Amino acid sequence: MRRAARRSRRPACRCRSPTPTPPLLHVDVHPGPRGHTHLDLRYLVTSPQVAPAPPEGESSDVEWFAWHRAVATAEPGLEGVLRALQPGTPSIRQARHNDAMGVARVYLRSRAFGLPEVPLVHDEREVRRWMSDDVVGRTDLWVAELDGTVAGFMVLAPGASDAAGRSGWIEQLYLDPAWMGRGLGDRFLEVAVDRCPGGLQLWTFVANERARRFYERHGFVVEETGDGRGNEERAPDLRLHRRP
Repeated sequence: MRRAARRSRRPACRCRSPTPTPPLLHVDVHPGPRGHTHLDLRYLVTSPQVAPAPPEGESSDVEWFAWHRAVATAEPGLEGVLRALQPGTPSIRQARHNDAMGVARVYLRSRAFGLPEVPLVHDEREVRRWMSDDVVGRTDLWVAELDGTVAGFMVLAPGASDAAGRSGWIEQLYLDPAWMGRGLGDRFLEVAVDRCPGGLQLWTFVANERARRFYERHGFVVEETGDGRGNEERAPDLRLHRRP
């Protein structure tokens, strides 16, 4: 005689795939116990908003995360996947005091992805201290934020004023790698041009060909080359200028 299975009184979590086959998003490979290799396969599925109810024998340490919490707690590989999947469009606003850690994270991720040829001269802790003490609240800092997650930032510095209006410098403009090529840089430049109608200048590394192409597409031209003695990294750089 077959026993009837006991049914949980808690609502079941009915996960579904957004496509006929659940898309594989991320594979984490790491050493496992007893000398074998462990592979974690992460797939994308959707679920209604019900309380997690893992079956008996499974881990009970399960909960739903807001996007910004999931991004902040994930390991580096999964963090990038979560950032790329986060739905919605970032809003651009002036920075607040609690943006420092998010801005530092974007800076570190962007430099590692876009400029591996120019190593950082400061470690992660120093970068966070720099953002907290010298950038946030002390500069004209703008951030792109989506549900608590910083996706990019820009630092402007004033220049001279003339009949065309105030000019300025783009001191920093970094996007998280997950948001590169999605129009966010264009939106930051719109803010910069609006605030500095008299023209914009910036320095970028020669090795950063992606950035140079981006700025030249928006009307910047190279006006000066440097041998690196003017920056901490001692890497050759370029000064670009966009006139009104």
